Amino acid sequence: MKNRNSTIVILTFLFIVCFLFTGCVSTSGNISTFGNATKGVTDKINAVIKEYNETMIQEELSAIAQSKSDLKLKRFKDVEDIIIGEADKKKYALYKATNALGTYAQALTGLANAGSRDQIDSAASKLYGSLNNMNEQYKTLAETKEDLLSKETNSLLSRIVAESLHFYVEYKKNKKLKEIILAANKPIGTICDVIEKELLKGVIESDLYRMRHTELFNYIEDYNDIVATKPVVVKKKKLDEIYEKYLTMKSSSASVQTSVKAIRAIKKAHNTLYTDLQKDNFSSSDIVKAIGDLQDIHDHYDDLEAMMLSCETEIIVDPDKGIICKEKE
Repeated sequence: MKNRNSTIVILTFLFIVCFLFTGCVSTSGNISTFGNATKGVTDKINAVIKEYNETMIQEELSAIAQSKSDLKLKRFKDVEDIIIGEADKKKYALYKATNALGTYAQALTGLANAGSRDQIDSAASKLYGSLNNMNEQYKTLAETKEDLLSKETNSLLSRIVAESLHFYVEYKKNKKLKEIILAANKPIGTICDVIEKELLKGVIESDLYRMRHTELFNYIEDYNDIVATKPVVVKKKKLDEIYEKYLTMKSSSASVQTSVKAIRAIKKAHNTLYTDLQKDNFSSSDIVKAIGDLQDIHDHYDDLEAMMLSCETEIIVDPDKGIICKEKE
């Protein structure tokens, strides 16, 4: 009987431990998954922004490529002028802000998966650095001297991150992750709004379309040079390349609109984590769905067909942006 009671006590203790750690592991798992999905999506957004940022240089290189003359080093003078000219701070702040958002998410994943003091130290440093970087880019994008992070929020996050360095025991680590997400939710939502506003201005779409149109024109020129002399198999291969470039040009709007959807999805997923973690609800279906929506956007990036299928109005051809979904009146 004594042995039986001892066994019951041990099993009860193990059940309590398993219950506690199961809750924490699911917290860690969801945060890690959110971080990975967000980082993947911000990388996709930044690929679009980077291409936009390089538009002027690419157009100059295209102009050089169209010349029939031998290439001379001095032809790069115009490219050099673009590189050292006065930078468009907003263009690069948009890239840096999105990159900082991805780094923040990556740091959450690092903290969630960390199993040693060194790993926590690395992730915590990355997290704090990303938030400070967001703060600087926000001021440029919003054209304000106000900080994204209030003194109170900055102080709170500094304390939480500092305390996190001491906790690589699972349940304590996850408690700190919860505190970070609760404290960071407002600034994360604000930076998402600012990034979305920049993406929606329409400049990126038109510049991307123009650059991709120039690139397509060069491919067509090359095809016309060989059309009378090359066999069908060679011309078909060239046509396949041209068609890919054509679709890329026509999907310029889809790339940017998907980026807007992605930013909205990141904000929604982070806010869902915030809402559920406030209730100590560590593995709700809402969190799983929000993260799943993020992953779905990642998997269908630059997908012209996906944009066409999700359009609630009608698909039209815009002379400056390519194939677009007509805005609601």
